[in-house]
Amino acid sequence: MKKCSQSVIFRQPERLYDGYLQRLDQLQLRLKQSLRTRISDNKQLVQARTHQLVQLSPITKIQRSQDRLGQLDKLLRSQMALVYDAKVAEVKRLSEALLMLDTSRIVARGYAIVKKEESVVDSVESLKKKDQVTLLMRDGQVELEVKDVKTKEI
Repeated sequence: MKKCSQSVIFRQPERLYDGYLQRLDQLQLRLKQSLRTRISDNKQLVQARTHQLVQLSPITKIQRSQDRLGQLDKLLRSQMALVYDAKVAEVKRLSEALLMLDTSRIVARGYAIVKKEESVVDSVESLKKKDQVTLLMRDGQVELEVKDVKTKEI
């Protein structure tokens, strides 16, 4: 016991106590740092999982689908407008071409239409002497009898 009583521990117990306190403070500091790190890591993990859940949520998928549907609707409308405009232009062009072939317009420009038995005569080869023809003109028609047929190329 004499040896123990001469020991530094018995002579200066506050040094032993201070050492324990320092060690305890170090352990508490390490524990706080470790807890802060784990809390931070867990917060990040929770945020990541929350983000994943939001992305997998049916509401989010529906919203994305609705957005895509809206974009496709706008694209379809613009494409249909282009097709419609092209078709309107084509109909206008064809209408004008058809009007150019209208016989009343041809006759109005000073030409005449020759008919034999209700069919249009397009060649002198279909006519003979003494045939009855009708000459349609701008302001009326004339009934004629073919007197002579001569072929001539224009």
